[in-house]
Amino acid sequence: AKYPIQNADAREVIAKIIQRRTDDLLKLCDELSLRHRTRAVQFSQDHLDRGDFHEAARLMQRYLQAQPSDHEIRHQYAVALYAHGDNSEALQQCRLGLEQNPWHPDLRRLSGDCALEDLDLDKALDHWNLAAQQSTQQKELRAWIADIKQLRD
Repeated sequence: AKYPIQNADAREVIAKIIQRRTDDLLKLCDELSLRHRTRAVQFSQDHLDRGDFHEAARLMQRYLQAQPSDHEIRHQYAVALYAHGDNSEALQQCRLGLEQNPWHPDLRRLSGDCALEDLDLDKALDHWNLAAQQSTQQKELRAWIADIKQLRD
């Protein structure tokens, strides 16, 4: 409203400037969120919900540089990488998280998902079976296990 410019090119330039500055403000908020775990998780989830997997992964990676033993954040980082299509790095993050907490069913399940992406059915089944044993909230996973066993056989 303060810039009633009729020239379409000028409006486009202004829009790019505003977009860039808004992005800078969001990155500043992300950086400030790194001081508080809950906010970092919330902001990362907001990025994931919007489909901005790169920003979610970047935020979690920065958090893990300061707190490398946080396996929950590592799981969220792996989820962002997996959703972004970086399967090998997601699997590496799952391995690191499982070294810290071998009984984390969500990391175990994501490891199975990564193995399935690589068409390693046996490894996927191994991870999924462990995830199903570690958590009673894996009913859907049990159905997938049966389907993959049938496919493998």
